[in-house]
Amino acid sequence: FIHDIIDLSTEKIYRKMDDFLSDFDFAANLEEKEQTTIKEVKIIPDNKIFEPIYSELIIMSFFANCCEHYSLLKEKIILDYIIRKLPPAQNLSRNYLDGYLNNLKPTHEDFYSAINKLNYQNPQQIEDMCFEVLKICLSDGRLHHNEKRYLADLLQILREVGVRIDLGL
Repeated sequence: FIHDIIDLSTEKIYRKMDDFLSDFDFAANLEEKEQTTIKEVKIIPDNKIFEPIYSELIIMSFFANCCEHYSLLKEKIILDYIIRKLPPAQNLSRNYLDGYLNNLKPTHEDFYSAINKLNYQNPQQIEDMCFEVLKICLSDGRLHHNEKRYLADLLQILREVGVRIDLGL
């Protein structure tokens, strides 16, 4: 037989069991509703800052992942490129930049589409990107078969549109 109930979380004393059960059910329902609302809210970051170099980032991310050996060194090369090409990105946190790069998982279709969207009017920017791609490819000490294949495709497509890049290969 229960005389009194004390809710330690609220320090409320209940003399009747019905009062306790009604408050307890209300609190449980309220917590459940709060949890579902929190789960439903998705924060979509504004990635417009990356638009000027989006195609380059797709290409570099593709090369960083194409031999299935994504390393911190490859990520650092891409991050340095972002900071160098987009000075406002210096104000972004490292976690934000890492999150953005981790969400980029380009396929080979994305790779070829990004090549077609490059700004061919600025061959210096394309050359800079190609040197970064080469750094990414050689960061693990060797040029893998997939990297060779896609690098050859990249350089061939660039030659076809009149952009000649000499990587010293």
